[in-house]
Amino acid sequence: MSYAGGSVGAGAAPPWPVASDQQPRRPAGPRADPIAFLLLVLAGGCGVTQYLLTGWPVGRSDPLGGTVVSGRQLLTELGPHTNTTASVTRIALLVVTVGGAALILLGLASLLPMTHGPIGFAALLVALGVGGAAVWLVVQASRVLGSPASALFSGGELGWYLTVAAAVVGLFGAFKALGS
Repeated sequence: MSYAGGSVGAGAAPPWPVASDQQPRRPAGPRADPIAFLLLVLAGGCGVTQYLLTGWPVGRSDPLGGTVVSGRQLLTELGPHTNTTASVTRIALLVVTVGGAALILLGLASLLPMTHGPIGFAALLVALGVGGAAVWLVVQASRVLGSPASALFSGGELGWYLTVAAAVVGLFGAFKALGS
């Protein structure tokens, strides 16, 4: 018999390594997904940080200029208002905060050696909810916050940017978990 490395007589083993052994070996079965972990934990951190960090401009439509509050302070300021818009805005802020914590937990779960499809689907639902909350906050900014929507886009106010980052990075992390 003849092989790429030369000929081998009868009863002799072929030379090693053979061409089929050149491929990298992957373990069979589910594995951890560290990229989905990083993306989901980063997205969740952004969602929780908007609640703690000062970054929501309130009252910029007033001649005095208004103030900048954290998500927690904004929730307490909206507490006495009983109109539907203020209630939905409170819910939106809570969706971002609780959704951020959920994305952190889903990111930690993506480190487990299991099928990540359910984790990715749950992260996708949470990220879409956070994205809907971000859209609500920018559309209702002048009515609820007393600031024009352009005040949310100013570079010094991070609340809305952290909300959008939680949604966008959460979507990427969800798709990564769904793809693994």
